[in-house]
Amino acid sequence: MKVHESFKFDPNPKWAWEFKTLLLDRLSEIPDDYSLSFSAGIDSSMLLYGLMELDKKPSQLLTFQVEDYDTNDLIYSRKIAKGYGIPLEIVNIPKVSKEDASQIIRDGIDRIGISRKIDIQCCYAYWYMLRHISTKHLVAGLYEDVIYETNAKLSIKYRDMLKGEVTREDFDKHYNDHRRMCYEDKNFNGNVHNHVSIRKYINSYGVELDTPLQTESIYEHFQNVNYEQTNFKFEDDKMKEKKKWFVTDLLFKKEFDRFGNAKNNSNFHTKKEKGDINTLHCEIFGVEKKQLISEYNKVKKEVQHEWF
Repeated sequence: MKVHESFKFDPNPKWAWEFKTLLLDRLSEIPDDYSLSFSAGIDSSMLLYGLMELDKKPSQLLTFQVEDYDTNDLIYSRKIAKGYGIPLEIVNIPKVSKEDASQIIRDGIDRIGISRKIDIQCCYAYWYMLRHISTKHLVAGLYEDVIYETNAKLSIKYRDMLKGEVTREDFDKHYNDHRRMCYEDKNFNGNVHNHVSIRKYINSYGVELDTPLQTESIYEHFQNVNYEQTNFKFEDDKMKEKKKWFVTDLLFKKEFDRFGNAKNNSNFHTKKEKGDINTLHCEIFGVEKKQLISEYNKVKKEVQHEWF
């Protein structure tokens, strides 16, 4: 893997251990009775391993399951929950009637005024989770882009830098701006992040959503850590793109070696496989994916609310 000539790989960087200290400090503030939204991916696993290091075992792990599909999320969540002796609550999202699905969608629209497809699908899933949660404090590994923002546009921008079409300074600024936008509740297009809708929806049920990665000290720390440091690792005599390597291969290596991780490269609402909300809603409403937003708009028109 080709990287910029200015990058020198450090297998045991000081900045990574400083991050772990900041993370543990933040996790220590979480109350004793809490639930953890858990996918067994790197981010939620990192939070769990940090909390266990602090002897702060969650009251329950909550993992999504769409219909009866055994995704990697669920397979690894079972393994990790069993390993630590933590109750695992499987949040099953079944295939219901069009009328029942519309009612759940309507709940999110009525409560917090959502209208975007991504917001509707996320809140739809959390409607089910809120019926399984046993505490009033939900911890989640959202806002990982504050630490290691990764998307196709950034990868293209990085290749442009390697070709000399973008300066190192301009790329670093671009990268930090992306992470700043996430911290400020915006996505890479500058629009309001769907995390905001998730928080508002969960809070509307009297549950506090706790997102430790959206912490000022962590955000400021990573403004001084560049793209290559979090995304590339030298191993087997060559440079490899290995996103989040410092979490899996350094800070919590023992735990990830023991359990592995689900390696979920997409979110539960947009997986490129069976077992996602997008596909489920297409089946429920009997439409193709491109037509799904029109079905959501039909439900939205039924809501008489000050939002609209």
